[in-house]
Amino acid sequence: MMQLPHITEDMQKYFMSKKRQISTIQQFCEMKEDDRRGILKALGDDQFEDVMKVCGSMPLIDFKVHVEGTPLIPTDLLLFYWKDCQMIRITF
Repeated sequence: MMQLPHITEDMQKYFMSKKRQISTIQQFCEMKEDDRRGILKALGDDQFEDVMKVCGSMPLIDFKVHVEGTPLIPTDLLLFYWKDCQMIRITF
């Protein structure tokens, strides 16, 4: 959810509660308009509209991966991935 404009870490608690578990933008977009607005009530109308424009422009990508055989990972292989806008390096 932090990829959306105007969403801060403090707002994360509104997405994850006993009542709801919204962890993806897709889950947020599938909510009713009133519920989305209720979660983001701290935002002004223009800011809420910015969030909805970004949600509307994001593609929905659904894919499945099937791996056959036994994967081998060489000890010198480095994996890179992004976490919270920081690149993390993992060495095996």
